Amino acid sequence: MTKYFAPLFISVCFSSVVCSQTIQEDEYHHNQKQIIEHLSTPGLNKGRIRIFQDPRLDSLMSKHRLEAQSNLEISENVAYVVGRGYRIQIFSGNNQRESKNQAYSMETEIKEKMPNVDTYVTFNQPFWKLRVGNFRTYEEAQAMLRNIKKEFPGWKEMFISNDVVKYPIRRY
Repeated sequence: MTKYFAPLFISVCFSSVVCSQTIQEDEYHHNQKQIIEHLSTPGLNKGRIRIFQDPRLDSLMSKHRLEAQSNLEISENVAYVVGRGYRIQIFSGNNQRESKNQAYSMETEIKEKMPNVDTYVTFNQPFWKLRVGNFRTYEEAQAMLRNIKKEFPGWKEMFISNDVVKYPIRRY
């Protein structure tokens, strides 16, 4: 009995690995179909699979999908993933009248010389801040910081900070 069970067990494990690999590739290349939809869809050289599940499972899965997609953002025909990364802080000031104007003035200067760099002017009471870039790694931020220091040698208090940033992933 065991001499038949071992080869059967190995072949089932091997076929499930191959099947899961094929399913992963199909999901990736076909807009990442959901596994249940994939298994339920009949096709050439496929068996028929019927899935019986508790209706509450669909509810839980849709809730999980919404949470997973909550870090996606689409604007101007570009999809972004929002996550942890780095930005360069160019300016921070707490003088209400002057700091706001100075932050926006510095932002204009950066956009004139570096139009492809994203800029962010924020107010976190009592500070006005100007930060630039969306960098995944500290090294990317360092390279941009060197470029900014070359372009604007009079700006002394620039540094790299952790922030929530957005990375472009696809254009529509």
